Amino acid sequence: MYNEFKISKMNKRLFIPLVIFIVPSLFIFNNVRSQEFFKSPEEVGRLVVADLLSRAKFMMYETPDVYAVHYAEACAGYGAIKLSGLLGDKTNMQKLIARYDRVTEEKIPNTANHVDVNVYGILPLEIYLQNKDIKYLAQGIELADGQWDNPTPEGLTSQTRFWIDDIYMIGCLQVQAYRATGKMIYLERAALEIDTYIRRLQQPNGLFFHGADAPFFWGRGNGWVAAGIATSAFSSAPSVSISQAASPSRQRLSQAPRTISRGATTRRGS
Repeated sequence: MYNEFKISKMNKRLFIPLVIFIVPSLFIFNNVRSQEFFKSPEEVGRLVVADLLSRAKFMMYETPDVYAVHYAEACAGYGAIKLSGLLGDKTNMQKLIARYDRVTEEKIPNTANHVDVNVYGILPLEIYLQNKDIKYLAQGIELADGQWDNPTPEGLTSQTRFWIDDIYMIGCLQVQAYRATGKMIYLERAALEIDTYIRRLQQPNGLFFHGADAPFFWGRGNGWVAAGIATSAFSSAPSVSISQAASPSRQRLSQAPRTISRGATTRRGS
């Protein structure tokens, strides 16, 4: 049935969360044999969830000024929870929630001063979307609102770096906050931030430079861009798209995934 990868209705629902959490998971998951990835999306997802749950320790982000659970761990956990919800896997869902309850139980700090640590908010917000426990909503919204405590004159978060992975780190958190609350302010923030990055960093070939001061094409970073826009523009229920925001740049937001894809295809063949 899976010898030819056909995008069935279920595969479409599984594909985006799998991309979102399997790609960052490659930083921390190395126990699964490569041949085991030639399986269905569901089988691959269950393998990665099992590997995540087998790890006693969290991957941590530690610098003198920034400290929290690492974004790779947060994104992996977010995707695993989202996938378990899609599959109706209550057993793994409870195990995953118990794993990340340890963050508060063990009082692991989050400096909440950098895109790479604020993005942790996507994880408790996803738990809230799955089980409606208000304590997880509070955890995620604190990080989403804190990101805009001192916005720039242009209305961007003060955490703006103009590094392309910010499109995922910032955009995904704000869209998750919208999904959880229905408040358009979060969608507007995501749309403004992503559109500003598109205008600043996307090149004529469709790909994005690493950063404003780093004029080269970073492969994994362009993957973050694609995942960030896909997460925002092609979400599962409740349906929402950043292109629905009251933004004058809807066309840029809706076209970005196509132009990235064309640029990557051309670059790969050069």
